[in-house]
This record gives sequence, structure tokens and C-alpha cells, in this order.
Amino acid sequence: MKPFAYPRIFIVGLGFFAISVVWQLYNSFMPLMLGDYIESKALRGSIMGLDNFANIFLIPLIAAWSDRLDTRFGQRLPFLLVGMPLAAIFLLLMPHYVNLATLIAVDVGFLLAMTLFRAPTVSLMPDVTPPDKRSQANGIINLMGGVGTLITLFGLAKLYDSNKPLPFAIGAAVLIVCAIVLVLYVKPLVGKLRFAASVDSDASEQKEPGPAGLVSGLKRVFTSRDRTALCILAAIFCWFVGYSGVEAQFTTYGVETLGLTAGNATLTIGFFSLAFILFAVPSGFLAKRFGRIPIISVGIAGLGVLFLLLFLTRDLMAIRALLLGGGLFWALVNIHSYPLVVSFAGPGKIGLYTGLYYFFSSVAQTVGPALLGAFMDLFGGKWMFAGSAVCMLAALAFLLLARRAAARQSS
Repeated sequence: MKPFAYPRIFIVGLGFFAISVVWQLYNSFMPLMLGDYIESKALRGSIMGLDNFANIFLIPLIAAWSDRLDTRFGQRLPFLLVGMPLAAIFLLLMPHYVNLATLIAVDVGFLLAMTLFRAPTVSLMPDVTPPDKRSQANGIINLMGGVGTLITLFGLAKLYDSNKPLPFAIGAAVLIVCAIVLVLYVKPLVGKLRFAASVDSDASEQKEPGPAGLVSGLKRVFTSRDRTALCILAAIFCWFVGYSGVEAQFTTYGVETLGLTAGNATLTIGFFSLAFILFAVPSGFLAKRFGRIPIISVGIAGLGVLFLLLFLTRDLMAIRALLLGGGLFWALVNIHSYPLVVSFAGPGKIGLYTGLYYFFSSVAQTVGPALLGAFMDLFGGKWMFAGSAVCMLAALAFLLLARRAAARQSS
């Protein structure tokens, strides 16, 4: 069997496609549903960060657990078989809330179901891809995810204004269909393709069970003399604070500051996703030529400038044009961040380093919506863009520190 095949990556990418469809539904419309009961944007942002609060503790453990699970369906698929149908059920229930308590209850159930299968789904890509092809493969995976996001933003979002439950029902169907396809396709590959990065590995660490393995991995990152991985994870934290805050709060900004309908606000942020899709695959090949950290640095700097420009304008066409540019720069960042982290993984630790990636990004995505929502409450809606620009500047500083740490280590 070939070690790398593009059709295989497209099939594996269906998992990320399904996640992106339902996640965009959640991020676009949950803040508006919460707005029926809660006026404070900071409080709404805090509730939107509940998923990431759960992710901080659960996703790294589940990811490390999936490294060690041994079933006839392999390591990752059992999590998909349970989590995706559960998430579909809660997604169907989500728009039928009758009060704040039922909305929160369905929200928590949905988030826990998504947490169960998210990291194992993402870990499928490095499982079936050689290390030197992971940026290209991640470009394809993110292309699939971007297509899912666009379907939600430009298609399902319009349905929300006229038939609120319909887009959620379609999202649930997407989850079920993708789960079936993945099980049918990936199960025959179990045990035939397994790739790990080429860095050294501590054998005793590999044998540690889920929580102990995660703690050991965190300890290794924080105590290692080589600070490259720690600086990269800190940069990931900063850029996800900035990005997730804007992603979660943009529909609120569009409706309450720009005066758009919910559908048009969601359509506007869709321009960001459109550009991301168009540049996802080319971004993967750019890293092959110039290196991951330089390409990410260009993307972070570009995002910082564009968020400052968004802070300065309220013209809808200008905002959409800037969001197009933002999606291009985000492709330079997001396509390479996960492959960069798992490049530090040794044999048997893909899930562990996937967990570390999600630990830092999930903490960031817990903080981001609430932090930028507080900016909006205190200073006005446009100030979320100023806060995001500061986060990008901090991320760029950590990337520069990572390059210096890598240079010191190599010397």
C-alpha cells in the first residue's frame, strides 16, 4: 500500500469536514440564541467558551487514550462511532429550546459529544501520512473543513432566518453520513499504515496510561532545555485567543453594531472562510519551500494588520474585502500549526502531542470569546478587532523566540 495517497487524505478529511459544518453552526447561532436570555456579550462569550473549558481537560486525555486503545476497529474509530451520533442527536435538539436551562443542557451535551471524537478524528491524518507530507495533507484536510464551513455560512445560514431547525437537522445528517463513510473506509487500513515522527522518544513515557502520559508530556515540554516546542505552543495560544474571539463574536458584532440580519452577518464572516479554502492547499506547499515557522510568521503579521484595519472601518464592502485577506493569512497560520506540533512527537505519541496542541488551543479558545466580548462590553463592538491584533503581535513575538531557541539547540 502506498505510504501517501491524496484520495486517502480526502476520505480522512471527511471527519474534519463534518466537524467544521456543525462547529460553524454552533459558533454562528448559539450566541444569538443565548442573546434571547443574556444581554452581556462577555457572559455569552464565556458560555461559548464552555466547549474549550471541557477540551482543556478531556481532549488531551482522550487523544492520549486513543494512542493506547486496542480494538478490532483500531485506536481512533471507536471514539467516532460513539461521539458523532451523540453529537447529531444534541444538534437536532439545539434549536428547540424553551428556556435558558434547556438551551444550556443541550449545549453541554453537544459539547461533550464533540469532545469525545474531535482529537481522534484529527489524529487520523498523521496516522496515515508520512511526516514529510503532513503540511500538504493538512492543507487538504483544512480544505475539506473550509468547504464544510462555507456550506454552513453561504448555504445553511440563510435557512436559519426562515426555518431555524432546518440547518441543524442538515448538520446532524452530515455527521451521521461522514461517520459511516469513515468507518467503512478507515477500518480496512487499521494496522496497515502507522507513521510517527522521527524525533527521539522515551520508552517509559510511551507506556504510561492516558492522564499520566499527558502530565508526562506537559512536564517534558515545560522542563526541556530546548524551549522551541514551548514557545510554539505559547504562540498557538495567543493566535487562537485572537482568532476564536472574532469567530465567536462576529455575528453578534454584525447584528448589534452593523445592524445586519443574522444570516447576512454569518454570510459576511463567510468571506474569511472562502479565502481560507482557496489558499489552504497552496499554503501546504509553501511550507515545503520556505519552512513552517517563516510562513506562519507572515500569516500572523498579516492578520495583525488586517484586524487593525477592521477596527478602523464600518463599511460592509470594505469589511468583506478585509475578511477575504484575513482568510488567506489564516491559511498560512492554521495549515501548519498542527503539523508543527506533532513534528515533536515520537513513536506512539501522535495522540499525546495532538492532546498538547488541543490543550493550548482550547485554553485559548476558552479565554478568547470572553476576553474580546469584555472589550466589546467596555469599549464598543469594534474593539474586539483591536484586542485580536494585540494577540497576533504576542504570537509573533513567541514565534521569534521559538526560532532563536531552535537556533541555539542546533548549535
